[in-house]
Amino acid sequence: MIISSEIGESEFEIIAGLSKSNELGSWNKTDYQKAYVDSDYVTVTAKDSDCIIGFIIFRVVQDEVELLNICVENIHRRKGTASILINYCIDFSLRQKKKKIWLEVRESNFGAIKFYQKSGFYNYGTRKKYYSNPVENALIMVKTLSD
Repeated sequence: MIISSEIGESEFEIIAGLSKSNELGSWNKTDYQKAYVDSDYVTVTAKDSDCIIGFIIFRVVQDEVELLNICVENIHRRKGTASILINYCIDFSLRQKKKKIWLEVRESNFGAIKFYQKSGFYNYGTRKKYYSNPVENALIMVKTLSD
């Protein structure tokens, strides 16, 4: 597996397709392209045999990081890809001396919640009716990196 921050023009369609097939929300190809060229955002892909099998995108906001999307293709799940991607975000944040990493997750997404907890995130609060299609609360989770 190769982790890469280099994304070719044609690969944004693949990222958007992965996002859509995993119901990550309203991001489309153009949104991912805009984030990629914005210096506040970091987008990294996981590739197997030159095929994108997963990605993570996060945003740096002052002394904190906001994890926006992490996704792994269904047939490649439970093989450590998501752990490698989230560890990239954590390592990046530590190198940049950030204090916390924040994220929101659907409260019904038990698999993701367990994964985030295993990665050192804890529940911070709830955003009522944050998600649509269907309407659902979001759990706010945070990982503290330093005081």
